[in-house]
Amino acid sequence: MKTKIKPTLFLFNLEVDSQSRVLAAGLDWIFAFSEHCHKVFVFSTHVGEYKLPNNVTVIELSGPGFLGKFRWFKNSTRALFMYLSTGGEKIVFHHMSQYTVIFPGIFLRFFGAR
Repeated sequence: MKTKIKPTLFLFNLEVDSQSRVLAAGLDWIFAFSEHCHKVFVFSTHVGEYKLPNNVTVIELSGPGFLGKFRWFKNSTRALFMYLSTGGEKIVFHHMSQYTVIFPGIFLRFFGAR
């Protein structure tokens, strides 16, 4: 019997924070995705407190001011290179993150992201 290799998920969202009054439910999504994926990379605009499984890596995209915009560009570019260097099946999911659909989203799509 063949075992199916689980995909790697690249998730872009607005917030990862268990204390968030509006978006704390996103942690439940990430936890559920982690059970079905080999590795989950979460690129989030804001990162607060969280406790997630070991196969989940959370990376904050931005911060305030000009340096925050530079950091957003740097980490979005990092996401693109991580996608390209990861082997196997890959899935990209954008949730309420319109800027990441443009960059790196257009380039991810160009390189075959579903």
